[in-house]
Parts: sequence; structure tokens; C-alpha cells
Amino acid sequence: MSAFPVIPYLRPIAVTSNGCLAGLGLTITVAAIPVLRSTGYPVKGWMALYDRGSKIAMSTIAVSFLSQSAIYYFTKDTRALFCTMLTASIPLWTGLFMKRINDRLMQLNGGAQMAHAGEGKQLIEKWARCQYFRTAAGALAFLLSVF
Repeated sequence: MSAFPVIPYLRPIAVTSNGCLAGLGLTITVAAIPVLRSTGYPVKGWMALYDRGSKIAMSTIAVSFLSQSAIYYFTKDTRALFCTMLTASIPLWTGLFMKRINDRLMQLNGGAQMAHAGEGKQLIEKWARCQYFRTAAGALAFLLSVF
């Protein structure tokens, strides 16, 4: 029996997970980062965002990657391949360009924040600039999965 009958079930899962990932990225970029800026760049605020956001991001990335990969495997639909690649690029980008920033912000969160307030501000701004790529990749994967 062909595996193609699973495709009608995989597409809604893929679209939903891509939509959740895109929504998370957009919310961080257009809502959470401005809040961090307006409240003086509190490292504790960034840490709360990171703690919650990373769990949502990793679960939606995993579901999106697996479902889009399966769709591509069974159908050879290039949109699913592009969605898979875009989704996979997010943790790669994070590991290559954001992990050191994340690690340092976590260190600042555990120590004397006031002594490093200027560094926290610079790191959060650098993190915010890196976040733009993840937002764009998630939104593009969502658009490709819908249209």
C-alpha cells in the first residue's frame, strides 16, 4: 500500500507547525524585543523570553521539519523541500551565530546584572538583529507551505 494516503494528514500538521513558528518569530521581533528595549534591556526579561520561546520554537521546528520532510519524500514537492531547508536553517543559524550571545546573556542573568547593564544591552541588541533571520525563515516557510 502506498504511503500517499498520509499526505492529507501531514499537510495540515506541516502548515500549522510552520504557522506557529512564524507567529512565534513575529511576536518576538515585533512585540517582545520592543518591550525589552522600552524597559531598559533587562537580562531577566530576555531570560524569561528565552526560557519559554526556545521550548515552543524547538517543538514547532521538529514537527515542521519532520512533516515537511515526509511530504517531500512521498511527493517530491519542491515547496516541501524548501520548507524543510528553511526550517532546518533556524537551529543551524542559532548554533552558529546566536549560541555565544545566548550563553553570555545566561551568565549575566546569573550574576551581577547591574555591573554589566551596558553589556546586556549590547548583547540583547545583537541577539535581536540575529533574530530577524529566524523570523524571516519561519515566515517564508509558512508562506511556502500555504501557497
